[in-house]
Amino acid sequence: MAFGKATDTKRIKNAVLEDALWRTYIKSEESTSQSWKSQWKWILDEYK
Repeated sequence: MAFGKATDTKRIKNAVLEDALWRTYIKSEESTSQSWKSQWKWILDEYK
């Protein structure tokens, strides 16, 4: 390969960064869920 990284080299992951990204993802999912329930739960109640 002329440019860039070779395809056989593995990227070393930063555990602290990966953990921070995971925590951010979880917080985002929780806040989205709470927001959805407060704004759109009535739709589910309409069709019960």
